Amino acid sequence: SFPVFGSMRVFALYPDGQMLVIPREATVSSGSTGYDPKALYVLRVNEDGVIQRVIAKFPSNFIDGATPKGDKFRFPNPLNQSLFRISPDGMRTVLVSVDTTAKQTDTVVVRALNERGDTVFTQKVAYPALRYTETQIDSIGRVQWGNDTEYRERRTKLLPRRAPAVASLALDVDKSVWITLRGTAATKPVVGIDAAGKFIGKFELPARRVVKAANMGRVW
Repeated sequence: SFPVFGSMRVFALYPDGQMLVIPREATVSSGSTGYDPKALYVLRVNEDGVIQRVIAKFPSNFIDGATPKGDKFRFPNPLNQSLFRISPDGMRTVLVSVDTTAKQTDTVVVRALNERGDTVFTQKVAYPALRYTETQIDSIGRVQWGNDTEYRERRTKLLPRRAPAVASLALDVDKSVWITLRGTAATKPVVGIDAAGKFIGKFELPARRVVKAANMGRVW
């Protein structure tokens, strides 16, 4: 049900030689009708690379577009709202996505999976939504793609206008999750969720800081 992949990124190695990987560079479809090329997959494979099970599936951070002549192009979305972390022992995968269907509120959805792909918990955090102006979108485009107007505008017109709700995601060794939210000009809130899915609490950081790593309850 999957194509042939050219490479893979390894996130964890199990004692029996199996690995937790994200495959890349799909080369041969082999009639794999169930495979979504616009998604990323976390797969458990044996030491020969043969897929044993799907642990998770989530949207990739690429946006597809086309030139006026019909030439297709892809580019990484700098405003991507789909994040993930995988523990080094392969026993926990955390997916974070943002539901933007409500106009005034972003809903940050945190889903934790075990080594079999079963859901350990799903937790949600509501946060005020923010839309970028066209001037702000243009500024983001200039930072990302420089001053080549045609090249930049093809991409900026495809960017979402909703500002990302999550600034950073960290997974602790003890399987707790620390989410730094977008914040204001002064501060950024950080929300902690323990390994069972219960809220640990919230604290504020200066606006230019985010939590990048955590180890047994201590964050950096």
